[in-house]
Amino acid sequence: MTLLPDTPTELAAQARSLGQQSRAAEDRGDLAAALALNEAAAARFLQAGDAPGLLVAYRSQALILLRLARLDEACSQLARALALALQMDAEFVWDTVGQVVGVAGFLAQEQAAQLLTLGAVLRSALQHVQTVRGDYPLDLRGPVEVATALSNIYAAMGLLDASVQGRESLSQQEVERVRVDALTQAWAVDALSRQTWGLVPWLKAWLAARGLRAED
Repeated sequence: MTLLPDTPTELAAQARSLGQQSRAAEDRGDLAAALALNEAAAARFLQAGDAPGLLVAYRSQALILLRLARLDEACSQLARALALALQMDAEFVWDTVGQVVGVAGFLAQEQAAQLLTLGAVLRSALQHVQTVRGDYPLDLRGPVEVATALSNIYAAMGLLDASVQGRESLSQQEVERVRVDALTQAWAVDALSRQTWGLVPWLKAWLAARGLRAED
């Protein structure tokens, strides 16, 4: 007797079950098991063609990797989630961008050097998706502008941190240019997002904590 392949509905149900098991393992602190279960869930969501489910799996995986201190992979997974969201509706993009902001907030306090990587992988994802799909529809242009500005802000913050810590040699003029550009982009993000994240005061506080000028 030949077994029929699982239907997309069955695959999606399996994926949701694996996702629940992954969250339970994460709650227990078993991050290795949580990651393995999450990867299995993502594979089934992909096979089922369930984009919303796959997006949740990608975003969850980024947070697990963050907890495992696998920071490069966490940043890449966030960029992967953003790339997928950009092929969906604006709501999914805004939700994913919100998670990016949250992760960046953690990195800015704990691992500021990693912001350079985060900015770079986000920018790469944005460029790749635009190359594939061409012009974005009107409802996506706002969140895309915000995501693009954020990628630039985080890259700038990573560069400024490298300068302050002596990992990068920047002239005073270069530091000032990068600082002003980051603040300008932060103002743009707050305007486009209706100050959802209060990026300008957050960035100013971060700059001041590193002995950098916080004024516009």
